[in-house]
Amino acid sequence: MMPRSKIPDIRTYIKARFTALWIPSIDEMRITGVVAEAARAEGYKVLTWDCVDGLMRLNGDAEAASMQDPEIALRWLRTEGGPREDERQPSRVIVVFRDIHRWLQSPTTVRLLRSTAQDLQAGFGMAVCLVTPDAVLPEDLTAEVTKINWPLPGREEVGAMLDDAGAAFVATLQSQNDSAEDLIRSMQNGRREKIIDAALGLSAEQIQQAFAYSFADNRSLNPDLITAEKATVIAGIKGLTWWEPDPNGMNSLGGMQELKNWAAPRAQMFGERARKFGLPTPKGALLLGVQGCGKSHAVKCLATAWGMPLIAGDLGAMKGKYVGDSEASIRKALSIAEVVAPCILMFDEIEKALGGSAGDSGDGGVSSDQLGAVLTWLQEKTAPVFVVCTSNDISRLPPELLRKGRFDEIFFVDLPTYSERAEILSVCAKRYNREVTTDVAVLDFLQATDGFSGAEIQAAVESALLTAFGRLPATSSDPAASPLLLSDIISAANVTQPLSKTAAEKIEKLREWAVGRTRPVAAVATTAAQKSGEQGPASTMRRRVIA
Repeated sequence: MMPRSKIPDIRTYIKARFTALWIPSIDEMRITGVVAEAARAEGYKVLTWDCVDGLMRLNGDAEAASMQDPEIALRWLRTEGGPREDERQPSRVIVVFRDIHRWLQSPTTVRLLRSTAQDLQAGFGMAVCLVTPDAVLPEDLTAEVTKINWPLPGREEVGAMLDDAGAAFVATLQSQNDSAEDLIRSMQNGRREKIIDAALGLSAEQIQQAFAYSFADNRSLNPDLITAEKATVIAGIKGLTWWEPDPNGMNSLGGMQELKNWAAPRAQMFGERARKFGLPTPKGALLLGVQGCGKSHAVKCLATAWGMPLIAGDLGAMKGKYVGDSEASIRKALSIAEVVAPCILMFDEIEKALGGSAGDSGDGGVSSDQLGAVLTWLQEKTAPVFVVCTSNDISRLPPELLRKGRFDEIFFVDLPTYSERAEILSVCAKRYNREVTTDVAVLDFLQATDGFSGAEIQAAVESALLTAFGRLPATSSDPAASPLLLSDIISAANVTQPLSKTAAEKIEKLREWAVGRTRPVAAVATTAAQKSGEQGPASTMRRRVIA
């Protein structure tokens, strides 16, 4: 039997004569099995309904003919399925309705479902259980229908599923006279925990499919393959995306030394040792700053440095047209993040989604509802989900989000300094497996890119790569035959109008707000003497290579 410490006690609901239960979840088979087990323990017969097969017994036989219409099935339940005059004991039946939400736009179906629940409360000893992937039910049903939040499989349950799957796969190999050594080895020496980590966040059926896919692919259980399957599944969830962290971690992040210093010791605060010591789990950070300065990229690097999966949430994509849709989508996304935890959950450019939360968005209050759901969760969450929000415009962020205690730190990401721009240049070149040949002074580059963001420096590098490719002999494809020249990068920068000029007033206003309210990500600023080139090695660097 699967461990079920967090699974709702369906048997108690049945014993207490709850006549209408609603479980919003995609875990249909797992729920049906748990409901059937609880119902049998109380002496109930279990039927299932869907629009294809109608009313069916668990053994696959039809209970009654022509029951594909839910209204017909509900009417049958109130009459033929209920107690008869000649029966001393009322019928004890629970019907699991699957995907009935498609019919709940019909006033007749809604009224019939309410009437059925009310009739069954008269002591028929019958109940209905609605299992739907949709997390919104019509308001008309809230009085009669009890909602049950159904969790995705946790670590203990996934571990039990892994053991069952492993035993089944070993038996399969042995029946084919194949060796099971690779399979057994893939679940030993710490690999078992990695497989469980990879499967967290999936439904029971999806976990079984991921295990089967990995086994079919290479006769073993590979956490990377399971993670890839999970990324595909999460990509299909409204408003969620599985992001791949930067494989080079903080080494591929130019500048932001203060952020790096802040993050390094906190990597250990998510473990059991830190919990036993009494350290609080880090809550999150807000990265506020100039557009194109690497906020989103910094989160990808942080995920690698901390060894955590990275999930991106898009609150705008979670908005729905019906009342309650948006909050339901948010709750679903947050519940998945809690199951995957420890993880990083990022809301990129959050002001675009929450900018109308003050009531002037014209969205009927959806932004306000979303903000309320997010703030409540941030305040109450206990799972080790580190939340990172990025923003380019402080004026559009609701003050409630900035209240002390929401985040561990609010960082300000300004335009890169002199030393940071040199570091960013090196990182950009390495991204394309190139080195920069300094045919002119590095100081010339630093002056040419004054006021440039990291994204604008990368664009200049890409333009210079194209120039280098144009010089390449037609018979060659060797990068060494046409080096990446610093002078080409400077030429590309000279024809660029950086954001610091086109949006100077907006950036200055952002800087003014950040003073005293935020923590800069950059190290102590370079001195004026170094900036002017009067001291420091940059002015003398010629004909060298930036690696």
